[in-house]
Amino acid sequence: MMNKILILTCIIFGLSGCGGGGGGTSTSTASPASVTTITGSSGDGPVIGASVTVTDANGAAVITNPASPVTDSTAHFSFTVPSDTPAPVTLSITGGTDIVTGKTLDFSLTSAATNLPPSATIICNANPLSTLAVKATLLKNGRNFSAAHLQTATQDVSRNLGFSLDPGINPITTAVTSGNIAGIVRANEAAAELIRRTKVSAGLTMNDTITAIATDLTDGDIDGQSDSGVTANPVAATVAAVVLIKKAELSAEVLANQLIITDDETGNILVAGASSASTLNDSIKTTQPSVTGSEADISNLTPSQVFLDQAKAAITVANSLTTGGSNPELMSLRDFIYNLNADVLLTSSQITQITNILSSAATALVEAENTATTATDDVIISALNTLIWDVGNWDQDNWE
Repeated sequence: MMNKILILTCIIFGLSGCGGGGGGTSTSTASPASVTTITGSSGDGPVIGASVTVTDANGAAVITNPASPVTDSTAHFSFTVPSDTPAPVTLSITGGTDIVTGKTLDFSLTSAATNLPPSATIICNANPLSTLAVKATLLKNGRNFSAAHLQTATQDVSRNLGFSLDPGINPITTAVTSGNIAGIVRANEAAAELIRRTKVSAGLTMNDTITAIATDLTDGDIDGQSDSGVTANPVAATVAAVVLIKKAELSAEVLANQLIITDDETGNILVAGASSASTLNDSIKTTQPSVTGSEADISNLTPSQVFLDQAKAAITVANSLTTGGSNPELMSLRDFIYNLNADVLLTSSQITQITNILSSAATALVEAENTATTATDDVIISALNTLIWDVGNWDQDNWE
């Protein structure tokens, strides 16, 4: 009977060296601690050779294996952390080389994981969209945010600044594959470019720019306001207006497949619009060597209805900040986008047309930007108030 009890005890507690009867010695070996593998992709343009650091929910550095993870030649990273690390954990990616521009990463990319399941692998991509989502979540909910908090912020960022990113793609948790990489690369490069242009135009530091945009997004929209529980940013109105003006400009560039990429300090052009599509396509092939055909070409991406509606709303604000609040070139750009069909590729004729319209509207966009950065908040807020309608039920009469 005693032997049966002892055997049962060994099974339950997993002890080694258990023996039946007397005379034996008993030793125990501790089970190895459970770990979680964190993997993902990084970049605005994909970033290689960048350092990855992890912070726990208490702000303490997390020990990783390997001890100093870096992004590889395909902008991918993978490492383990103890599964009992206080979550959520925040990832920060710095340094390295952006393979689109050939420059060091413009700003730290952040991401987060709210759960670390033992002996499992989780995806935690780090990019401009995840950076804004994590920042907005921290501002609104503090360090102990939930998965639901992060999910809401991620959806808000993607809707406002996703530049036609497939709504089924979560910038943080969706695996980057040959089937979705073109949309992911373009969306993140456009979002990064919006941050860079806003920084230069508003005359802010990079950190203050990201904080201002993220603060604005805590209420779900770029509108110069923040969630009631978040401290208002002193430059909220100016930054919101500049973001929307740059969004109007970038939306046209995205539609024309001519995304201009600039320097975050000077605003000088690093990659011209005419060559940006091929440059982005090359980065896609570098990070997904197996990708072929149309999957490796951003010119095969169609505009979503949300993207078109968001573009029209942004042009509304830009138009309101020009002389008399009505500029013919911006009206023409609005009319062109209004008449596009969602989920349909632009023809070569349409691409030529929007390129020409954007060129003719350049002076008006500069005028709107100058107003946004010099006018009183009352003037800017009046323009931002033109956003108050359901863009999903867009009516062209809003312009008349």
